[in-house]
Amino acid sequence: DLSEGMSAGSLTREIRELRPMLLDEPRRKHFEELLSASKARRSEGARKHDVELDRFAAARAAAARSSQPAAPEDDASADGPRGEHGAVQGSTSASQATAATGSAAAAGSGNSTIDRTVFEQLAEKIRRFGGSESECLRHLCHSDRALGRVRFVGEAGVDEGGPYREILDQAVEELQSSALPLLMKTPNDKDGCYMLRPTTPTSETLWQLKVLGALIGVCLRTKHTLPFELAVTVWIG
Repeated sequence: DLSEGMSAGSLTREIRELRPMLLDEPRRKHFEELLSASKARRSEGARKHDVELDRFAAARAAAARSSQPAAPEDDASADGPRGEHGAVQGSTSASQATAATGSAAAAGSGNSTIDRTVFEQLAEKIRRFGGSESECLRHLCHSDRALGRVRFVGEAGVDEGGPYREILDQAVEELQSSALPLLMKTPNDKDGCYMLRPTTPTSETLWQLKVLGALIGVCLRTKHTLPFELAVTVWIG
């Protein structure tokens, strides 16, 4: 009963004072206004691109990288210089080095024998959509979904929405694991949340961060939910 218990410090009073923030309708309206104001026009000739991804190779890549021993800097409890928000700073961890090296080598050489995660494969496919990086990302701007048909190597099935949903879920799962170097657990590991890894990105990981941001933006606009467990500081940063 929010009509009683207005004494200083009471839970009822705290909730009532926060009521404007808790009401969904004003927040949603403001959010939709921001989405509309920032809506980008698609580039001339932009179309939905079909993609083919190898989930067997992704599984091998994830297994190989998860078996790599973590360097002390990869442990939030390790001793070492810390940044402004308490994140451990230092050299690249073994798992990060493995992921970045494998990704860059595969992208640079075109060698399909190097196993890469679904997210890495997808990032490289998007890079080949044509044009500058911005133009490649604009090919994802559609009202319903970012891609055309999604096919999996060695797997039967027709994309009626399921495979598209699966690659987004798997990409998030990979990003929140040792398979990719972009995210890490928060230093206090509160509620299992993740934050951006505070290391200098390579040209490849910088592109992957742009793809990640673009996919989050597309999913916000198309109302596809990504199962991220990101810390609040990621959103307000």
